[in-house]
Amino acid sequence: MARDAVTRIFAGSSGRGRGVPQRFPKAGNLLAGVGVDQLPVAMFSLIGIDPEAIDDVIDDVARMQLLSASFRPVIVLDQPRLDATRRYGYATELIIGEHAWDPDQGNWQDYATRRLNDIVRRFHVAATLDVSGEGLTPIQRMLLDALSSH
Repeated sequence: MARDAVTRIFAGSSGRGRGVPQRFPKAGNLLAGVGVDQLPVAMFSLIGIDPEAIDDVIDDVARMQLLSASFRPVIVLDQPRLDATRRYGYATELIIGEHAWDPDQGNWQDYATRRLNDIVRRFHVAATLDVSGEGLTPIQRMLLDALSSH
């Protein structure tokens, strides 16, 4: 637990020459073993998809992770469906959806861009995929497989 806290605090720092291993986010509970903490991070945006499709999409991501063992997922949702990602132990970020956005707070796209930028930077994201309610496409699967050589 202390190691995770220290890693979260210092992993983003720019200590010249002495990098801290990036152990957060965890790979979830499907993969284990040496090197799992060093897999590249893939961010999956489920922004705007039908709430009924979230479970199936997360299951699809989990299948792909198990088959390829090439990434640690971070899931971005605009709906409070954290139960769907919790069962796999995936890091999850919740942003306010455009449908729930108060226009008095400014432009939603500016807000969403800032939040996504923060997530990419904080988790050192190597790949970003916008996933529809249909699940991962063949091209997205190919891109995730390619992360194994990252």
